[in-house]
Amino acid sequence: MTIVRITRRAIAASLIFISTMPAFADNYPSRPIHWIVPFAPGGLTDIVARLVGQKLSEAWGQQVIVENRPGAGGIVGTNVVATAPPDGYTIGGISLSFTIYPVLYDKVPFDVFDNFLPITMMSMIPSVLIVNPEQPIHSVEDLIKEAKASPGKIGFADGGVGTGGHVGGELFKKMTGVDMTHIPYRGGGPAVTAVIAGEVPISFSTASLVFQAVRAGEVRAVAVTSPQRIPQLPDVPTVAESGVPGFETQEMQGVVAPVGVPKEIITKLNTEIVRILQLPDIKEKLTNLGAPPQTGSPDDLSKYLHSEVAKWKIVFNDTAVKAK
Repeated sequence: MTIVRITRRAIAASLIFISTMPAFADNYPSRPIHWIVPFAPGGLTDIVARLVGQKLSEAWGQQVIVENRPGAGGIVGTNVVATAPPDGYTIGGISLSFTIYPVLYDKVPFDVFDNFLPITMMSMIPSVLIVNPEQPIHSVEDLIKEAKASPGKIGFADGGVGTGGHVGGELFKKMTGVDMTHIPYRGGGPAVTAVIAGEVPISFSTASLVFQAVRAGEVRAVAVTSPQRIPQLPDVPTVAESGVPGFETQEMQGVVAPVGVPKEIITKLNTEIVRILQLPDIKEKLTNLGAPPQTGSPDDLSKYLHSEVAKWKIVFNDTAVKAK
């Protein structure tokens, strides 16, 4: 009898919870929302979170607190989101590295598909293949010839294992059959500086980090990694049109919530964030950064994440790269 009573009470409690979910979503948000950025301040993930978070605060009358939780290539902050209560009051920014965790790391405290619910993609930003001006590399074709003539001698700088520059370089190696040496730095900025100084000949660097250096003649922009050319560098061809058809890699910015957040809240967040990203001032700011808004449904983001993980598993399948 005791087991029967306990079971009945559990069922009743579940029914009460389910019946109150729509009302809970209608009242959301009734207190501050914490937006976790798993990287240090100043990066694109941080900038996008603050731009959108401010507009969310204005629209909903509740503060959106952006918290930077850097560490372990973004794993520390991402785990904060994974383990947060599934009530919609903790969400997290994600970037390309989110799709690299299950590929490059032996042990990660979360599963990128099982522990998160996608809300929306927010923007896409390509990398630019930059070259030190003293190098005899003026095109993708030149780079391929140089790399094949001296296997392993050309190094490519980036902001660290699993960053956009790293995976861009590895994808380039995979699709062209060249051998280049990965040289990680402590951030995208130092990687660009290394190319300017001639420490490393090339880098696949985030577009927003290189515009000033390109305009100043400190580096040579050889190609962009997006499917189309970008407005800031209209004369710079894509890697795909430069002899490597199908090549594409971009630094996605998105937002997710812990698994278990009610669907109504996910929908509410998606609708408002998508609306904000279409505001003229937000579109202008992100476009000037080389990261024009690119949004969609939660399902769109889910499909994108699955396709990216599958792609990087192929790219890194036969490499010696493995992060611990």
